[in-house]
Amino acid sequence: MKRKINVFLIFGVASVMAVLVYLFTMGHRETYTTYSTIYTGIATNAQFDNLINIIKSRETLEKTAIRLMAQHLILTEPDPGYCLPETWRKLMSEVPVEIKRMVEISYSKPPDNPKKDTVLPRVKTKYYTIKAGDSPFGVCKKFGLTLDELNRLNSPMPPFNGGQRLIVGTLSEPNWVDTVLTKEVPVEIADIVSDENLLRYERLVKAMTDFKDANQENYLFKTLQSSNPYYGVQKISEVRVTRIQSSDLLKLSFDSNDPAVCMQTLKILTDVFRSQYQNLVQSDIQIIDNPVYPVKPNASRRMITVIAAIMAGLVITAFLIILLEFLDTSIKFPGRLAELSGLKLIGAFPWIPAKPDNRINYPLISSRAIDLITQRIRLEDLRQKNRGEQPFILFFISTRENEGKTYLATRVVEKLRASGSKVLYIKPLETNSTDEVKLQFNSFDQPLQAWDYEYAVPDNFISIRNINELLRNYTFLTKGYHYLVIELPALLVQEYPATMTQSGHLAIMVARATRAWNKADDEVVKLFQSSIDHPVLALLNGCQVDQLKSVIGEIPKRSRLSFG
Repeated sequence: MKRKINVFLIFGVASVMAVLVYLFTMGHRETYTTYSTIYTGIATNAQFDNLINIIKSRETLEKTAIRLMAQHLILTEPDPGYCLPETWRKLMSEVPVEIKRMVEISYSKPPDNPKKDTVLPRVKTKYYTIKAGDSPFGVCKKFGLTLDELNRLNSPMPPFNGGQRLIVGTLSEPNWVDTVLTKEVPVEIADIVSDENLLRYERLVKAMTDFKDANQENYLFKTLQSSNPYYGVQKISEVRVTRIQSSDLLKLSFDSNDPAVCMQTLKILTDVFRSQYQNLVQSDIQIIDNPVYPVKPNASRRMITVIAAIMAGLVITAFLIILLEFLDTSIKFPGRLAELSGLKLIGAFPWIPAKPDNRINYPLISSRAIDLITQRIRLEDLRQKNRGEQPFILFFISTRENEGKTYLATRVVEKLRASGSKVLYIKPLETNSTDEVKLQFNSFDQPLQAWDYEYAVPDNFISIRNINELLRNYTFLTKGYHYLVIELPALLVQEYPATMTQSGHLAIMVARATRAWNKADDEVVKLFQSSIDHPVLALLNGCQVDQLKSVIGEIPKRSRLSFG
């Protein structure tokens, strides 16, 4: 039974983990990968390491992130060539008002000036001093802000007591610079509609870069340092750079859950890297293969994750069961009781649950267990036939209370009586039987009272010499009884009559399978053995049915015809 429960736990936990992982990964988007190949014209490993360090440098990654975000911001509507609609909408819903105004300012046209034809907005913070009676809603209405935008500009929001300064936006002044700043337009925006848009893109990139460098508390700086799946430096740093065999070619690859962002990120990164490299070594590199739009998603790792969860569930649950079994100090097995107590085993009796499994024939199992116990008692009786007409005296003992002595003694006595033997059964008065003991008596309509006499344990119990003194009936004769069964109180709770136990022929020590055996049990059993000459045999009560194979052989099952 317990083995079946363990098997159920192992596969049950593995199944639950698999279902949870499956449900947890249900909302995860597919990933896409694109590649780029660069001709470097160099051959030494040290030079290749330098190239990789440039690609992975923070400056390259931040420039890539800003250019990617600027590329999305200048779109007036989602364009699947640059990003998916959900990516664009999420960005536009998060970006603060000052970034949006940079986009608007990027439309500005320079005055007629042949030497200065590019406008780069200089961003300044705009403040408002709170006056008595002002409220957040009033300030928002006055400056055309939403409450969320006001909160983002002022974190934390100061109290409206009068005199405090609020940031209510930015003031942008045209800052005309030479055309040399925008002379070369990156490839990543080469397919944007017009030259005007190219300049607009460069103006926006410059404004965003200045804004990011202004302080470390603004939206742009925090986004780049965050784990943002598109614009975070951490994400872009996942680009993989490998040298193709021993050639002078580099292969770059990048993954993203947005196929357009995947392509554009690698495209921008290669262009930024190329520009950085040219500025450092005054040498050029060639892009052999530009990144392409990945049409097919990568093979899903979802099923691999689910299978891994199943294996983890199996291994972890099995390990915990083994660990608990190892830490479990209860007796459990018949052989373990014999090993711990040092006594030979006379038998074992099964644990009978309150709601027995209909597939297991518990009445037949318990009956066979009692048959084997009574058979061994009879064999011991035959071995000691030199006692004359004296009855065979059998003591039922235990080291602790509530071990099930009375129930097992009752079953043995009833079996002996059923075979025609005359049996006298004497037991001590008990007032603290546990529910487990009572449940055993209620199983399979067993008699609640098979004993002939109950005795109160006297103060001089240790000096009791015979049954007459025990029952305080000096005219009682035991002649004519074949078996005399005497149940003694728990040896660790009550002293025992050493003189009377010496007159016995066999003692059966009952122990419950669900408890631990310790040194106190061992010592009191050895003490009892030292005071008698007859054998003491061990009987395990309440062990799992599958542990009875070593005692009764094959476990009988109910036939299917008897299930109804």
